[in-house]
Amino acid sequence: MILADITADRVKHVAVNMRAKDREEIFATRWSEDPENLAEILASVGPIGVVVQADDGEPVCVVGAHEMWPGVFSVFMFATDRWGEVSFDTTKFVVKQMVPSIMSGQFVRAECKSISTHEEAHRWLETLGAYKESEHPCYGKNGETFFTYSWTKQPTKTN
Repeated sequence: MILADITADRVKHVAVNMRAKDREEIFATRWSEDPENLAEILASVGPIGVVVQADDGEPVCVVGAHEMWPGVFSVFMFATDRWGEVSFDTTKFVVKQMVPSIMSGQFVRAECKSISTHEEAHRWLETLGAYKESEHPCYGKNGETFFTYSWTKQPTKTN
């Protein structure tokens, strides 16, 4: 596994070749179903994250988060059919480095919307420590149901 910076070209490679379930999930909530448009937008928001490359250098996965407003992050991940080659090391990287990095500082919340039929994504989010917070019927542009998975910093009570 090779970790690389998020660039439009790397994201485009993954987006053009992404798994069918990831494509279904992502494009259910976007105006455009153009992978190049997705790559340009993701690269331009400057998210915290990486492109994970296979040992041969091919981009396989994009994983990251962007701060929507102070302390609140939107988390994303999509991959190609080569995900199995990098899944273990990517999971380890996200759990040990990325999640703690996001949850430091002024962190309050991170969330991820996931289409109800993407069970592999749900299992992965739970492995990363997220919990299924809510269900959203008719959230996708064709009436798809989505779930919100989240990590939250619970406020401390003061007397």
